[in-house]
Amino acid sequence: MPGFVTDYSNGAVDRIPASYWSDRLNVNSSPPRDKGFWAVTHEGTVTWCNAGADYWSRDEIAGWTDDQEDAEEAAKLLGGA
Repeated sequence: MPGFVTDYSNGAVDRIPASYWSDRLNVNSSPPRDKGFWAVTHEGTVTWCNAGADYWSRDEIAGWTDDQEDAEEAAKLLGGA
């Protein structure tokens, strides 16, 4: 992950330290196979993935989290709606 995340959500381009997300969005580990999680794609979309059934590969997502609110905020920072 780069040193900063660009926030496009408010019409300005704000640079937020990537470390801000280190305890909110898992970006350096594969998603869990034994429980559900919120996946954030590189395009800025959020999807709930069920354990095992909806497994996404590490290449398909920018990160994952157990918290929907954190996932949605991260998606906005990636340029999602």
